[in-house]
Amino acid sequence: MTCFLQHIFFLLLELFCLTSIAYTACLSHGDESVINNLFSSRGANTIVSLCANAVFNLKNPIIFTDYNQELSTEGYPTDATRAILVVTGVNQTAAIVGNCNECSNLKIRNFQVNGNRPALGRFSGSANIEIGGSTSNQLVDHVHSYEPRGWSCLHIAESGTNRCKNATIINNDIGPSGNSDRQWADGISMACTHSLVANNIITDATDGAIVIFGAPFTTVMNNTIIAMSRVLLGAINMVDYKPYSGDYSGVIVTDNTIWAASAFIKTGIAIGPAVWGADTTNYNRNGIVRNNTIKGNNMGYGIIVSGAQNFTVVDNNSTANYSGSFTSNCFTPNNAPPMAFLKSTRADGIFQSNFIVGRAQYIICIEPGVSNAYTYQPGQLNLYSDQQINLQNGTFLLQNDGNLVLYQAGILKWTSNSCCSDCSNKQCRLTFDSLGQLVIYKNTTTLASWPPNYNGTLGFSSVRISDMSPYFTFIDGNNSIIWASSYDFYPSFHLNNDNFVRQLSYINPIYLTLLNDGNLAIYSGSISTGTLLWSTSITGKTCNKGCSLSFQGDGNIVIYGDQGVLWATGTNPSGRKLLFNTTSPYLQIFNSTDAVIWHS
Repeated sequence: MTCFLQHIFFLLLELFCLTSIAYTACLSHGDESVINNLFSSRGANTIVSLCANAVFNLKNPIIFTDYNQELSTEGYPTDATRAILVVTGVNQTAAIVGNCNECSNLKIRNFQVNGNRPALGRFSGSANIEIGGSTSNQLVDHVHSYEPRGWSCLHIAESGTNRCKNATIINNDIGPSGNSDRQWADGISMACTHSLVANNIITDATDGAIVIFGAPFTTVMNNTIIAMSRVLLGAINMVDYKPYSGDYSGVIVTDNTIWAASAFIKTGIAIGPAVWGADTTNYNRNGIVRNNTIKGNNMGYGIIVSGAQNFTVVDNNSTANYSGSFTSNCFTPNNAPPMAFLKSTRADGIFQSNFIVGRAQYIICIEPGVSNAYTYQPGQLNLYSDQQINLQNGTFLLQNDGNLVLYQAGILKWTSNSCCSDCSNKQCRLTFDSLGQLVIYKNTTTLASWPPNYNGTLGFSSVRISDMSPYFTFIDGNNSIIWASSYDFYPSFHLNNDNFVRQLSYINPIYLTLLNDGNLAIYSGSISTGTLLWSTSITGKTCNKGCSLSFQGDGNIVIYGDQGVLWATGTNPSGRKLLFNTTSPYLQIFNSTDAVIWHS
């Protein structure tokens, strides 16, 4: 608030204490040339006034040249009568350029800028409005900037040693901006220090609605960001390490509203370089994010922190519904499922208590919709009775009788058999606790728990739910399967040497494992020291560089090692399903008609 009051004070001082203002009668038509002539010929303190409802077709940008120049619509209207600047140049992207060294105290007020992308197409270049640089005390107020051909509606640039400072960006309506087909564009791109971005409405931006490029000591407050018809990567972004080497000191993001109304927002507030890409080295530092509201039915993640130090993120509120589909562009293993508040292990600072720790790298790979599978780590899964998790082709539901079930098209496909208790009024919950145990409780009474009869370490385990069998898989920290709802596996199933699949039997657990000599083997009781039930019995092979078993898309199951292909089932192109049994034959491969085409 102190920053806001300082900006208002300096703004009023500029408005009321200037003595020599060069006014012009309002301009009713023309292009950039008449406006540029007025700015260049009359110099400092010139106000160029545009008539209400006037339209100016620009072939080149309007260029500010001196101190305290202003471009505005006469009478300062705030509605559709504001004059319109239209970009028409074949190679033009900017409508306004005001970043000269003499351009301090620039004022851009009460008009509209049409970047004209739908008509002219995307063109690599600048923003609709380019200001900042080695300047101070610039103002953009009640401007509607939309459809930029370049990368942003409004860019307030940094400078070198003489940094931009005290820009005021208030009361603007920004967007639409960019396209969702990887031709994104920002709404407001702020790199100026000690600045204010307040009371703006940004609608249908596609890259970042408000992007904070470090911009130390800048306040972003009381803005509303809405996704109506275009997918938005990030509502408020604090992900850029450059140009201030990750310094977000004094940056306050507060009291903003983010609304995923009828289009998808991938991230509400993104903090840290890792959220946006593969950067696992750099950290952004020292920002404050508080009292923001996230709502709507189309959110991917709310506030996500990855690659951040000494950030304070508190008192933020979410009523949004979270979903999203992981794509082939996402890293493996997948990030934590969509949620309101997520931080990675590379997040340091003060965080509100409802943050959950999980994988968070290149989050913007997620797309609208739901995945056919989600993977949860300890602490990430809490489901109360009568709540559900939607998958692409199914729904996991914790019923009011305490039973965890999977339905597909109304057909029951799997049940936990933990019925029957009165779990009405959210008396029961499914939780994946910090110890790595998955438990269904009624109040404090355990109804069911997973993995059954397992004494190994679970602290780094994960649970995968899927709409394809096996529907429920419990995985340890070494990526071995220690329990599954069923033991049928399909193309894309993968097993590395020293990994195993564990299955309970009537006597001892049995293990399917890939040994360090390249053999696929099945043991009873324990691996190596237990009873060997079956093996591929290959000899003379090595796994010095690692071995792997792959159920390939062509239906063949192949073991690869130092010598290339070590062993294969030869079931291409017919192999469709691998079944791991507790009795002989321990392994069977089926074709699309469920006929056995290979067995151990």
